[in-house]
Amino acid sequence: MRRQVYFAGFSAGSYVALRRALQGFFPARGILAVTPSIPAHPDWWPQGWTAAPVPVPVAFVVGETDELTPPQETRLFAERLSRQGVPTLMLSHVGGHEHSGNWPQLQAQALDWLQAQG
Repeated sequence: MRRQVYFAGFSAGSYVALRRALQGFFPARGILAVTPSIPAHPDWWPQGWTAAPVPVPVAFVVGETDELTPPQETRLFAERLSRQGVPTLMLSHVGGHEHSGNWPQLQAQALDWLQAQG
C-alpha cells in the first residue's frame, strides 16, 4: 500500500518549494503526496480527522504557520496527530521561509524524516 504524505499548514510558495525539493524521493519510495498543501485549521479537515483517529498509512509534514492558521493551533494539531500514533514532522518556520537562509536546512530535515518513515 502506498503511504500518503500530507503537507499541512504551509503557504502555497513554501509548499511548492518543499515539494520540488523532495520530488525525486516520492516516486522512488512509492509515496503519493497530496496536492496542494492543506491548511492545518480543523475546519478544513475531512471526516473529522482532528477529533477521530486518522486513517493509516499516512504521514504528515506540518508547518508552523500559514495564512489561515495561528502557529499555536498548528502545533496543537501536530501534537494530537503524534498522540494518535500518526508519523508527524513539525517543521519550525514562519511563512515565507523559502526565501530565508534556513530553508535548505528545513528541506534536509524533511527528507531525512521521510526516509526514516519508509
